[in-house]
Amino acid sequence: MSESDSGFGGGGGGMELDPAFASIPKNKSCLCIWRVENFKLVAVPRESHGIFFKGDAYVIYHAEEIKKSTGSSSTTPSNLIQHIHFWIGSEATQDEAGVAAYKTVELDDHLLGNAVQHREVQGNESERFLSYFKSRGGVTYRQGGIASGFHRHQSTNEPRLFHLKGRHTVRLFEMPAIDWSCISRGDVYLLDLNEVIFIWNGSKSNRYERLQAMQRAKQLRDERGRTNIVIIEDGEEMKMTKDELKLFESKLPLKDKKLNLNETIDDNDDDKRFDGAHIKLYKCSDESGTLKVTEKKVGPLVKSDLESEDAYIVDNGAYGIWVWVGRRSNPKERREAMRNALVS
Repeated sequence: MSESDSGFGGGGGGMELDPAFASIPKNKSCLCIWRVENFKLVAVPRESHGIFFKGDAYVIYHAEEIKKSTGSSSTTPSNLIQHIHFWIGSEATQDEAGVAAYKTVELDDHLLGNAVQHREVQGNESERFLSYFKSRGGVTYRQGGIASGFHRHQSTNEPRLFHLKGRHTVRLFEMPAIDWSCISRGDVYLLDLNEVIFIWNGSKSNRYERLQAMQRAKQLRDERGRTNIVIIEDGEEMKMTKDELKLFESKLPLKDKKLNLNETIDDNDDDKRFDGAHIKLYKCSDESGTLKVTEKKVGPLVKSDLESEDAYIVDNGAYGIWVWVGRRSNPKERREAMRNALVS
C-alpha cells in the first residue's frame, strides 16, 4: 500500500519491467489479469476474467478514474486509483506464489509506488477484489492448474459440479468430482452439463444462495444462448420430466444419494465480524543497517503506529494480511514486506 498519489510512472527502482505489463493502458480505467505459467506472466483473456484455477497464482491490475467536476474529460495520472493484487490458489506452488508476489512489487515499482498492493488467498479475498467480478456473477474457482498439467484450451463443455457460496458476493467452487459425496444438504449446487444447468437446492440451504444460484445460471444461459435451467429441490428429484431425470441421473444416480449424501452443514457466509483485538503489526526496516522484520504491536491500530520511512505487515489471521508501504520507504523494505506477507 502506498501513501502517495496515484500515477503511471515510467519505471523506478532499477527493476526491469516484465513485457507482459506493456499491455496496460496508460491513464485509463482498466482491469488486466495475468496467470503465472512456467515463471512467466501470461495474459488472461477478458472472457475468462473471474475464473481462477486453484493450482495457479495470478497478478491483477485495476485502475479506476476518479470522477472530478472540473469540466475536463481527460484522464491524467493524478486522478487514477490503482490497485495491484496477487492471488494465490489453494493448491498453487510456493514458486508460483513467489513469482506473483515479486511481479506485483515489480509493477508497483514501475508505477513509482503509487498503487495499493493486495495479497489475495482463495476463498478469503478482499471485498475490493471481489467487486471487480460482480458483473460476471462473482468468481469461479476451477480445479487444476498449470503445474498439474492443465492446459488452457481444455474443453469448456465437460460436465462440472459447482458449489455456490455467498449471500452478497458469489463464489463458485468446482468440486473435485461429480458425486453425491461432494454434496451437502445445507448448500446449493450447479450441475453444469453445458446444454442443461441443474440447480440443486439442499433442504437446509438458505434462500439467498438459492436466488444467487438462479441469477448465476441465467447469466451462463445468456452467455451461451442455448442452455436450459432446471431447478431441483432436495427430495423432489422425481418431479423432473423423464428426459431431465435421465440426464441428471447419468451424472448423479439417485440410488447413490441416500448412501453418500454428506449431511454436514456449512454455515459460513460473507457476514464475518472483524475483530481488531488480535491484529499484529510488523515493521520492516533497515534503519540499523540490517533489514529486520520485528513485531511492533498487537491490537487495534491507529495511524500514528505507521511511519513513512518504513514498510509494515498487518496480520489479522483469517481476515487478511496487508502490506503498508510508507512514502519514504526504500524498495528493499517494500520487497521484504511483500515477501514476508507471502509466507505468513
